[in-house]
Amino acid sequence: MSNVEQSSYYDQVWETLKELPEKLRAKGIPDHEHIPALADYLMIATLVIASSDGLSEYAANTILERQKNLLNCWLNGEPPFNEGFSGLDQKRH
Repeated sequence: MSNVEQSSYYDQVWETLKELPEKLRAKGIPDHEHIPALADYLMIATLVIASSDGLSEYAANTILERQKNLLNCWLNGEPPFNEGFSGLDQKRH
């Protein structure tokens, strides 16, 4: 698979996920309640998807590392999101 295809898949997933916060808000679910379910879903989906290749632990550690990198950006005054972030307009690194 080419980098263009991978980027296209990433962008498609990203665009779909950007719709989720508004859908959850429309159901009356407060923003702070999204986080635990999203975190669990991300890890569980990763473990399941990667298990077919025997890479679950590697994939899980990759998620943790990416999350740490985003946190470090934020802690260093370089937030990985636009000012006024609404869950819909996040910039990517």
